[in-house]
Amino acid sequence: MRGNRGIRATKASLGLSFDMPRILTTCPTTGEPVPTGYRAADLDLTELDGPWSFRCTVCREVHAWTPAEATVEAVTEYVA
Repeated sequence: MRGNRGIRATKASLGLSFDMPRILTTCPTTGEPVPTGYRAADLDLTELDGPWSFRCTVCREVHAWTPAEATVEAVTEYVA
Protein backbone atom coordinates (compact mmCIF):
# COMPACT_ATOMS: atom_id res chain seq x y z
CA MET A 1 0.00 0.00 0.00
CA ARG A 2 1.37 3.42 -0.97
CA GLY A 3 1.32 6.50 1.21
CA ASN A 4 0.24 7.14 4.73
CA ARG A 5 -3.42 6.25 5.28
CA GLY A 6 -3.42 7.44 8.89
CA ILE A 7 -5.17 10.55 10.11
CA ARG A 8 -3.13 13.62 9.26
CA ALA A 9 -3.79 17.24 10.07
CA THR A 10 -2.79 19.61 7.32
CA LYS A 11 -2.21 23.34 7.54
CA ALA A 12 -5.41 23.92 5.60
CA SER A 13 -7.48 21.59 7.77
CA LEU A 14 -6.27 23.44 10.86
CA GLY A 15 -7.02 26.79 9.25
CA LEU A 16 -3.38 27.84 9.58
CA SER A 17 -0.79 29.14 7.16
CA PHE A 18 2.94 28.66 7.75
CA ASP A 19 4.16 29.77 4.33
CA MET A 20 7.65 31.15 4.13
CA PRO A 21 7.82 34.74 2.88
CA ARG A 22 8.76 35.35 -0.74
CA ILE A 23 11.86 37.23 -1.84
CA LEU A 24 10.72 40.16 -3.97
CA THR A 25 12.47 42.52 -6.35
CA THR A 26 11.31 45.19 -8.78
CA CYS A 27 10.56 44.51 -12.45
CA PRO A 28 12.89 46.82 -14.39
CA THR A 29 10.35 47.06 -17.23
CA THR A 30 7.23 48.00 -15.23
CA GLY A 31 8.63 49.07 -11.84
CA GLU A 32 6.21 46.72 -10.06
CA PRO A 33 7.28 44.48 -7.17
CA VAL A 34 7.56 40.85 -8.32
CA PRO A 35 8.43 37.55 -6.64
CA THR A 36 11.80 36.05 -7.59
CA GLY A 37 10.61 32.47 -7.17
CA TYR A 38 12.62 32.06 -3.97
CA ARG A 39 11.28 31.86 -0.44
CA ALA A 40 13.09 32.27 2.83
CA ALA A 41 12.38 32.34 6.54
CA ASP A 42 14.59 34.33 8.87
CA LEU A 43 16.89 35.19 5.99
CA ASP A 44 19.52 37.90 6.02
CA LEU A 45 19.77 38.98 2.39
CA THR A 46 23.19 40.49 3.01
CA GLU A 47 24.56 36.95 3.51
CA LEU A 48 23.62 35.88 -0.04
CA ASP A 49 25.65 36.05 -3.21
CA GLY A 50 24.10 36.91 -6.54
CA PRO A 51 22.90 37.74 -9.08
CA TRP A 52 20.18 35.16 -9.82
CA SER A 53 17.84 35.01 -12.78
CA PHE A 54 14.08 34.48 -12.85
CA ARG A 55 11.21 34.84 -15.30
CA CYS A 56 9.15 37.87 -14.30
CA THR A 57 5.48 37.15 -13.56
CA VAL A 58 4.52 40.66 -14.70
CA CYS A 59 6.28 41.20 -18.05
CA ARG A 60 7.43 37.58 -18.71
CA GLU A 61 11.02 38.65 -19.42
CA VAL A 62 14.04 37.09 -17.71
CA HIS A 63 15.56 39.43 -15.13
CA ALA A 64 18.47 39.15 -12.72
CA TRP A 65 18.27 40.18 -9.08
CA THR A 66 20.82 40.71 -6.34
CA PRO A 67 20.33 40.74 -2.57
CA ALA A 68 20.99 44.50 -2.54
CA GLU A 69 17.83 45.16 -4.58
CA ALA A 70 15.61 42.49 -2.99
CA THR A 71 13.24 42.53 -0.04
CA VAL A 72 11.54 39.79 1.96
CA GLU A 73 7.75 40.04 1.97
CA ALA A 74 6.02 40.45 5.30
CA VAL A 75 3.88 37.40 6.10
CA THR A 76 1.84 36.72 9.18
CA GLU A 77 3.22 33.54 10.72
CA TYR A 78 -0.11 32.24 12.00
CA VAL A 79 -3.32 32.99 10.18
CA ALA A 80 -6.53 31.54 11.60
